[in-house]
Amino acid sequence: MKTRPTSVTVICWIWVVVGTTAMIFVPLALMNGPAPRALMDREVRALVAGNLLPVSVQWEIGFTKILVILIAGIAMLRGQNWGRLLFTIVGAVNLVITLAMAPAVYTTAQIQGIIVYVVVVFFLFRPKANEYFSGSRRQTAV
Repeated sequence: MKTRPTSVTVICWIWVVVGTTAMIFVPLALMNGPAPRALMDREVRALVAGNLLPVSVQWEIGFTKILVILIAGIAMLRGQNWGRLLFTIVGAVNLVITLAMAPAVYTTAQIQGIIVYVVVVFFLFRPKANEYFSGSRRQTAV
């Protein structure tokens, strides 16, 4: 059994927790409950409406992205290389969409997202991570 690098373990569990938490709160926001309503004040609604994509498409992209992050995190914990590739590709596509469609107001968030993405991909493709994700079937404890 190959040992999972600590960096991969931390990254995967962060994505699993973020994905699970978001799977709870995104539907709440869609139902427009009291807590999400506070998050969706006039300024936030104006920013979302200023995007080139319709709000419904933004929600669909966001929900799909959350689901992909959760699936990729679980797959990477199990040593599946496709999970790492899925995360890398979807993350890159997400950055392109965000940079192309989001208003200029999001510049700080865009820079932060790029930095997080680059750091995560760096750790997912280090030699120890490559060794962990390479090879045939293996048993890895989640």
